[in-house]
Amino acid sequence: MSTATPAATSGTGDPGRLVAELTDSAFALAAVAAALRRPDPGAALEPAHAQVLVALGLAEPCGGAWILAPALVGPGGPSSTGLADRLQAALLHAAGLAEGRFTWAEQDAATKKALGLASGPGGRWMVTGLASQLDDLAARLATPGAAALDVGTGVGEIACAMAEAAPALRVVGIDVLDDVLGVARATVTRRRLDGRVTLRRQDVASLSEDAAYDLVYLPVAYIPEPALADALPRIGAALRPGGWVVAAVHVPGPTELGRAVSDWRESGSGGSTWTADETEQRFRLAGFEPVRRVPLGPPLPTIVAAQRPGGRADATAARPTFSAEPP
Repeated sequence: MSTATPAATSGTGDPGRLVAELTDSAFALAAVAAALRRPDPGAALEPAHAQVLVALGLAEPCGGAWILAPALVGPGGPSSTGLADRLQAALLHAAGLAEGRFTWAEQDAATKKALGLASGPGGRWMVTGLASQLDDLAARLATPGAAALDVGTGVGEIACAMAEAAPALRVVGIDVLDDVLGVARATVTRRRLDGRVTLRRQDVASLSEDAAYDLVYLPVAYIPEPALADALPRIGAALRPGGWVVAAVHVPGPTELGRAVSDWRESGSGGSTWTADETEQRFRLAGFEPVRRVPLGPPLPTIVAAQRPGGRADATAARPTFSAEPP
């Protein structure tokens, strides 16, 4: 890794100016999030707000006013895929790091909730988008008795999104933190999913179910490396033959600063620092095949998906019994 300092990277050589520029960048992110959160993101921007978006190249003139660029607010654009939630979560997370709170457990309730909310669209995408690219997974998830496991469920947004996107699907969410599980239970009840989303206080390294799930979601960066390594064979056993584990792997940005920030953030987080390459290798060593990579581009993670060997004939294996406690 390069040892260049941020000031040298910026080309300014002036720490005060650099800090001022970075501060402006934080407020610029807030301006983007605020613009997307308006009741009608496509409406005219307030003039002072518009100036920030114009400086970013994210607004354009329209009828004597300024509006957000169509690429931001059009169908399928960032405004419909949770960009505002991701920006808010990033800013809150950064504030937590500034206060010395590095691990997921140390984050305050607002940050945990924001990070969970930002991840919610990923749960729907796994079921409605990614699954169609993974053998017969889409058909499996649409079959009565289909089941998914959400590891590190947090506040339950991904588990609920998966269940809402696939009416036949039952989802189990596991986590080791009581505070987020409390929020998750309230989320499940509010979204009327009590009969289809089950929550358990459980470490993934203690998973002991056999052929219970068609899909397992594994957020690599949020799980301590020893637990993650121990969990892979257990996840393999818990999947039905032909089922898939989908891992989200954080990818540093393309700049030197982005890579340095990623290394710093992850070094104190308590989670795994596996790269996409290492995640693929670990899956193969654990007996998964095939293993596929789906890069989504920044700021989203790279997806590494791996299948438990087996055939379609095994997809109707005995369905599990769901409980509130680990088996």
